[in-house]
Amino acid sequence: MKSVKKLLAVLLMLVLCIGAACAENDVTISELRQQVENGWDKGEVILPAVDKVPVLILQADTQAQENPLVLTLGTFDESQSGKFVNSVRYGKTPSHTALANGLTLEEAQTILHDELTRLIGKSIDDYGLIWTEIAEWKNMETWLLYYGQKFFGLTSFAHNTSLTMDVRTQDYHHLIIPHYEAKEIVYEDVPLAAWPVIEEAVEKDLRSHKRGTPETLELGYLMQENGEEDFLVPVWHLGLISPGSFEEVYFSAQTGEEVQWRGNKYILPEPFGWERVR
Repeated sequence: MKSVKKLLAVLLMLVLCIGAACAENDVTISELRQQVENGWDKGEVILPAVDKVPVLILQADTQAQENPLVLTLGTFDESQSGKFVNSVRYGKTPSHTALANGLTLEEAQTILHDELTRLIGKSIDDYGLIWTEIAEWKNMETWLLYYGQKFFGLTSFAHNTSLTMDVRTQDYHHLIIPHYEAKEIVYEDVPLAAWPVIEEAVEKDLRSHKRGTPETLELGYLMQENGEEDFLVPVWHLGLISPGSFEEVYFSAQTGEEVQWRGNKYILPEPFGWERVR
């Protein structure tokens, strides 16, 4: 009998230890912020100033989804621009901050902000910059800006929620605006993997693939299909820059595992709430 009680005590202790270990690996956004205060020696860590990280279901206006809001001002003058030469995608920081015609990145972003305010009553702060691109023609260049719509302060990296804008001059730009909003909140706040878990997963990936130089590691959202509904679940977005290209890699913000791309969609772990880890 004593041996049985002793065995049960050992098993209980193991369960408690495992539970404690799980609890240490699951943190709130506030705890996570404290853990990343010292930054990351391989790139910039971007942690939005939010108090909670909800999981939500998206809703798109059917008509707007089929016919997104598109604005085109001016036309391309092929006699001036000449033949297309090259297009290079950068991260948040391009190789140079002004086009050959003198239009700076800041001026292009100001044009975007003004159009958002005029068209839908929003500002550029309602979207998060993901990458920039410079398209080159024989005699001209064009900014291509790629932003993600923000939900509860977090940028969505899903292509469905992306805002794109081509800016050649003050008098020529082409803008596509997404139409999504939160339909339902599945979890008001979810546990996140502790920073050491994320850091280890990202650095393991970098050692394995050697795909480029990390620019930013940012907490945001990615879309998960669930039947006819689209969930937004938290992920870490790793931006990798290399000569002539920019690559994106995602990691689950709840488990740390790399998100795989299969069948024309990302395969994400099922989101879970605090009741699972308590």
